[in-house]
Amino acid sequence: MPCSNSITSSFTIDCLDSNGGVAEIKVRAYDANLVTNGYATVTSGQITFAGSGLTDWYLFECAQETSIANSDGATDRANGTTVHTQTITYINNKLKISFRNTLNSMHGMLVHVAVKDNNGNAWLYGYSRGCIVSASSATTGTSFTDRNGYSVTFTGRESAMPLNITNYDNL
Repeated sequence: MPCSNSITSSFTIDCLDSNGGVAEIKVRAYDANLVTNGYATVTSGQITFAGSGLTDWYLFECAQETSIANSDGATDRANGTTVHTQTITYINNKLKISFRNTLNSMHGMLVHVAVKDNNGNAWLYGYSRGCIVSASSATTGTSFTDRNGYSVTFTGRESAMPLNITNYDNL
């Protein structure tokens, strides 16, 4: 079966009003049946949550200029595969037992991660296969100006880039 060989849009240089970084993330347990259960609809690269899909999200606020989200795509023409490795690195600037316990319970479980960037756009990482906590560290720092806190990396591998979330603020 032939693949689509169409390019549907041209792109010009936008205004220089974009900012990097992550404003906040929300995390919930992975649900492989979001769409089939009626908890979300996916259309043209966007996802809209409904009903139970709007609940059980936990907010992780991000300190300014600390956290990052990436989606790196790779295609292997010989094998006929494309994969997007999705990673979110979240920084929490204080060692505390409540975050330690949350992090401990997230290790080993699949999650969805909703990321709101500093431009107000929201993206769903781990839509079809989920993300895991692939790395974490807790550090005291050395000097008074060093971080005393956590670094957590969520990683997922998907067949497409993250979906745009149309109703992030309702999660």
